[in-house]
Amino acid sequence: MRNGHPNSYIDLERDSEVQNLLDNFHINTKEIPVMICQGEVVLRNPSNQKIAECLGFNESIDQSLVRDLLIIGAGPSGLAAAVYGASEGFDVLVLETGSPSRGPPPPPPPLT
Repeated sequence: MRNGHPNSYIDLERDSEVQNLLDNFHINTKEIPVMICQGEVVLRNPSNQKIAECLGFNESIDQSLVRDLLIIGAGPSGLAAAVYGASEGFDVLVLETGSPSRGPPPPPPPLT
């Protein structure tokens, strides 16, 4: 949710169609949380790394390529530096250990 990638959140206790979805993808309730990626791949209790790979966020980096500017951290300062460097014509690479983000995560759905 934090990275702005299209997604749907399904409340297992409130959605009347959830059992059909779980049956369709052969998901046992003990395997939750799950992520159904691109309507085909079922990731059971996935790590951020697995989610990023499934969504195509992690490209292979050519380690033999020399960059003009390497930025560690994709927070506000890192992203600003990357934009500024690219606008000056530098070959920029930004490395981030966490998931891509566009700000703080939205609040979770209410529990009632």
